[in-house]
Amino acid sequence: KLQINGNRLIEIPEWLKNLSRLIELKLSGNGLTEIPKWIGDLNHLKFLDLSNNSLTEIPGSLENLKQLTEFNISNNFLTKLPDWIGNLFQLTKLSLNRNRFTQIPESIGNLSNLGKLNLNRNNLTEIPASIGNLYCLTSLTLLGNNLADIPESVGNLKQLTELNVSENCLAELPASLSDKFELGMQYN
Repeated sequence: KLQINGNRLIEIPEWLKNLSRLIELKLSGNGLTEIPKWIGDLNHLKFLDLSNNSLTEIPGSLENLKQLTEFNISNNFLTKLPDWIGNLFQLTKLSLNRNRFTQIPESIGNLSNLGKLNLNRNNLTEIPASIGNLYCLTSLTLLGNNLADIPESVGNLKQLTELNVSENCLAELPASLSDKFELGMQYN
């Protein structure tokens, strides 16, 4: 476990690539502008926190992190979420809030173990219907986007106990949603 949060790092030290057995890496709150490709070689990582930096892209080498269960890359300057994100099958928590995403790939629906998905404060105009395949999802937060509708497939999420769609452009919710949980829908 290695935590290097809240410092002034502008690049990830290269010696970290020698920590091949590392399970948890937290690099939140630095000045990172890119992620080196060799991070994808740390294939024992289960937890990766790159939040609160100045990242503009996610390198393809991160697709190799097949053991990853928690990935936090919130509060950066990301505009595109790669399709391969749907290949990180072990993910249980994915935090993508406070970026600049306008869309999410259909492959997100492949994350069958995902329990929490945070997409707050992006520029999303739509959510893929494949979101309804996330049968383990208990929390979906979409606050502060530009969503005009939510796919009917959200009604398939039987484990969902928290749905926050506040501060969007919604005129109605899908009929498929039950009223078994409280919906946050202020300012829509």
